[in-house]
Amino acid sequence: MVAGITLFLGMLMIFVYRVSSVLPRNILLLLENAELTRELQATLARVERQAATDPLTEQANRREMDRLLVEEDRRR
Repeated sequence: MVAGITLFLGMLMIFVYRVSSVLPRNILLLLENAELTRELQATLARVERQAATDPLTEQANRREMDRLLVEEDRRR
């Protein structure tokens, strides 16, 4: 029984060591992914705005106006 407990504790220590060495890297990757996701969302919003507006007048272009009219027609 003592041998079994010793084996269990040894395996538990190995597991804890491996998890503790991997966990900080995973947390850093999660934070980095969150930052990249925010940057991607900001870039996507900027590109969508650029695609929907005329660069000179900053007004909605024809494609955006067509989309807005269809949306308004559906809402009505």
